[in-house]
Amino acid sequence: MISRLNAKLLSFLRQGSSPRTLALSLALGIVVGLLPILGLTTLLCTILAIVFRLNMPAVQVANYSMYPLQIMLMLPFARLGEKVFHAQAIPFSPLKLSSMLQQDMFRTLHDLGHAALHALAGWALVAPILMLCVYSVAHPLLRALAKKIQPEPIKAKAAAASR
Repeated sequence: MISRLNAKLLSFLRQGSSPRTLALSLALGIVVGLLPILGLTTLLCTILAIVFRLNMPAVQVANYSMYPLQIMLMLPFARLGEKVFHAQAIPFSPLKLSSMLQQDMFRTLHDLGHAALHALAGWALVAPILMLCVYSVAHPLLRALAKKIQPEPIKAKAAAASR
């Protein structure tokens, strides 16, 4: 898996992405990919990649790779948001939710809407820090990777010039 990732990153660099742009693309894809609202990340990543002129395939690959973590982090983000807003925690057990839906469907949907907003707030608190961390790690690694491939075009030009 790591060799496939390495090959993909090398491919992006060989196609002209700078290490900075690629690091920003990956960081954005990872952070937005963790947004705790299903179905929104692809559209949001697309818009942000266009606006900031990032590498769209890299953004989307990072976004899609976050899907399992996105699901796993929904509850922690919701709990973080509840703490920030001093809100009462909504139970997320299937049995309790089923019981709540049967008792008062509209109240339960209202509570779930608030839980989604709390999760979004929790994500918004973590997102800038995570973006900075991912970029700070990815950028030097991608610069080092780019240095490995940079001599190849120079050698090819030198060989062509000596013919």
